[in-house]
Amino acid sequence: MANPVVTAEENAELIKPVTDEEIYTAVFQMDPHKAPGSDGFGASFYQDHWVDLKDLLCVAVNDFFRSGRLHKAVNHTLITLILKVANPEITAHFRPISLCTTLYKILAKILVNRMRPVLQRIIHPTQSAFIPYRTIHDNILIAHEIVNKFKHFKGKKGYVALKLDMEKA
Repeated sequence: MANPVVTAEENAELIKPVTDEEIYTAVFQMDPHKAPGSDGFGASFYQDHWVDLKDLLCVAVNDFFRSGRLHKAVNHTLITLILKVANPEITAHFRPISLCTTLYKILAKILVNRMRPVLQRIIHPTQSAFIPYRTIHDNILIAHEIVNKFKHFKGKKGYVALKLDMEKA
């Protein structure tokens, strides 16, 4: 049997019950000025009223992690288009954003905080997402190098490269 990617100790950390301190940390790591979701409450509301909301918020977060169920209203997300240019004429002139509820963002932040120590080790070195200091632009450089190599290959072996348009996808 192959060695597991996540060790038993790491798994124990990932699945342990969520603490009130983890919830507090997640709430206060969030940018208070980001747009609120469909519920109308941004992170600043939760931060400004932490003393009053703490108990109910901790119950809601712990219920999710215990049951694995997410109430439909918490998962309600609005998707909207933001202009990239003054007078848009084509789809590429817009940028889509998702407006998730702040409770959803808190749950996601707790998951991210727990997974962060493991991600660096379990994500393949060629993966450019989810790793600090790696960007999508690295892929452009790699693709350029591959195409350049293809031009200089000699012999009977064939090589194939695919270009995918992620905007259309």
